[in-house]
Amino acid sequence: MQPTIPYDRYTQEMTQVLAFIAAKTGLPLYDLEKEYHTGTPASHLA
Repeated sequence: MQPTIPYDRYTQEMTQVLAFIAAKTGLPLYDLEKEYHTGTPASHLA
């Protein structure tokens, strides 16, 4: 399966979508993938 858009564009669009969601909801969004890869606990989510 080939991507339909370049990865850089995908990343930019997803960043914009997440910023829009955060702005509309007033809730901070966290990158849980970074946490998963580093093994750092989510103390800020507790």
